[in-house]
Amino acid sequence: MAARETITISVPPELRAFLQGCVATGRYTSISEVVRAALREFERAEMGKAPITQQAMAQRHPTSHDSA
Repeated sequence: MAARETITISVPPELRAFLQGCVATGRYTSISEVVRAALREFERAEMGKAPITQQAMAQRHPTSHDSA
């Protein structure tokens, strides 16, 4: 099993309730397990996206000197 590192996150009450609900269903044994599963899904989704090029970033967020 891969080494694990402890981190602390802050979530609003409605997300905490959601996390606790996921554990209450019995599908997950802890909130940490829910978060790890969610992060794995997020990672898969991000890997499927095409990388944003510098040119695309400039078109999305022009700098003040670009409009001169």
